[in-house]
Amino acid sequence: MTAPTKESVRAAVKAAEVELARVRTARAEADPEASNQAVARATEALEQARIAGWVFDATGDVHGLVLRDDLVLGSIALVIPPGTGQEARAELVDDAAVGLLTERAAEVGAIVAAQPSRYTRERPGRDAEGRTVLDVRARLEGDKLVPAVSKASRRR
Repeated sequence: MTAPTKESVRAAVKAAEVELARVRTARAEADPEASNQAVARATEALEQARIAGWVFDATGDVHGLVLRDDLVLGSIALVIPPGTGQEARAELVDDAAVGLLTERAAEVGAIVAAQPSRYTRERPGRDAEGRTVLDVRARLEGDKLVPAVSKASRRR
């Protein structure tokens, strides 16, 4: 796989914006239930693309974490072997996310308030390199960095 470039990241954001506009336009003629789901998926794809752009601007990679206002946003990608149990999987995610979360929390004088895997939500499928991609979301509450991922969204 080729390394992402600023142009490719910007193109992904533009493509997500175009897709969202297309889905919203088609919404009037479609089944309302299916239309709402399509708009939600397109909106989520646009959010992921924008966050990848912010992360890329800060780190030079599409995976990593950035601090924006009182939120920590980004993603991590890691290899999780097939058949990995739930506890082992959580441990792999914790190991991958703990350093990044701790660094972002330290930037604002906060502490990580929960197990790192609680800040993540797995995306469906795998990336081009076969890695599992997890969105990471956190928010500052006083001097604590708390998960900003709902339990329901983590189960998708």
